[in-house]
Amino acid sequence: MILDRHPDIQRLSPSEKLVLVTELWDDLAAHPADIPVTPEQIAELDRRMEVYSKDPTQVTTWEAIRGGFPDPRMSDLEISEAPKARLIPAWGNAPGKPQTKPER
Repeated sequence: MILDRHPDIQRLSPSEKLVLVTELWDDLAAHPADIPVTPEQIAELDRRMEVYSKDPTQVTTWEAIRGGFPDPRMSDLEISEAPKARLIPAWGNAPGKPQTKPER
């Protein structure tokens, strides 16, 4: 375990650990080509793209999902005064399944 090799990390305060996690995440995001992708992940992405290609209206985009959450940098007051986002139905939310509308 990494924490066993770096005991100083365990001594960080919770807020310092959050800063560390953020810095690590930002570093990974800055170098996406360095992140290994498994064949199973590629197959799942291909499957989801196929569902989307057949009918783009039957899936919920990341932009639509993300739009339903307040910006984490907003204050509580800004969040309470912000217009309420419409809820996105959770269709087909079985593990490994895309968010698709039920057939009628």
